[in-house]
Amino acid sequence: MFAAIADLAVSRCFNMNPTAQNAGTAFNDLPQIVRYTTTHCHETGKTSFITSLPEHPEPQLLGLTAFTTLYTTASFPPALDDDELASATASPRVPPNGTSMVFIDLPPGSTSPMHRTVSLDFGVLLQGEIELVLDSGDSRTLKKGDVFVQRGTQHSWQNKSGKDWVRFLAVLQPIEKLCVNGEEFEEESTPFEEWKKAKGNEGEPRA
Repeated sequence: MFAAIADLAVSRCFNMNPTAQNAGTAFNDLPQIVRYTTTHCHETGKTSFITSLPEHPEPQLLGLTAFTTLYTTASFPPALDDDELASATASPRVPPNGTSMVFIDLPPGSTSPMHRTVSLDFGVLLQGEIELVLDSGDSRTLKKGDVFVQRGTQHSWQNKSGKDWVRFLAVLQPIEKLCVNGEEFEEESTPFEEWKKAKGNEGEPRA
């Protein structure tokens, strides 16, 4: 079922031209990201597409790894009286009282640092195959269409393929204080900041 959803998302939501030079496609063979956002006309009440929000969101690059923020909200539930546009930052950090939807593209052979987001993350793998590794050493292999629910845990992503890219979609939501066995955890930095610190601004995150 989820594989069919992933196929539908790829075929209908993205331009399938891998050589396109728009944001997020010039450096890999993944489909170009296209985002369509709807709104209401306050004068007529009719619905329309927001033209002030670019249909091709800009990724934030770390070597070849790409973080693309698709949409964020500043509150939950969000107020839709005004057009609430995506944040200017591409780092996938969840707003304190809102939500954030992001794409992350991982090149072949890359491994992220072990990191934690103090949030509840819903995600689906859209392209490739990836290993989700926890700090306990426990791991699961996700295939195209598989879903993960990340509950504030330390984790790392491993793309063990020597030729295939990985892309996953994640929706990050704020949570109450994260306490485990009496210890309170805080988010030290965004995944982008953790990965940048680990790789020292040169090359890809180490395999």
